Amino acid sequence: MARPKAPRDFKKPADSPFVFLYDGERYEVKSIGRLSSEELEVIAELPEYKQPAAMANALADEATAAIIGGMALDELNDFMEAWTEHSGISVGES
Repeated sequence: MARPKAPRDFKKPADSPFVFLYDGERYEVKSIGRLSSEELEVIAELPEYKQPAAMANALADEATAAIIGGMALDELNDFMEAWTEHSGISVGES
């Protein structure tokens, strides 16, 4: 007989997508918590400056990922802060 699964008590990632406006257009990207462990391992091996674009490519449609990839550094920092907060993740948390 199969053992019943133990209850899980870890925090569930945000179910709602992160919605943002950029140049008056609405975009959305899934919660960072939706990345698989395999995706995280690959992203962690990338240089730090390439990680946000890699996460966006994994969690957003092509147009949204292109917008994120083209952001200036100060815009990208603001975006990442808001996205990680929405996802329930502290910046620098591993």
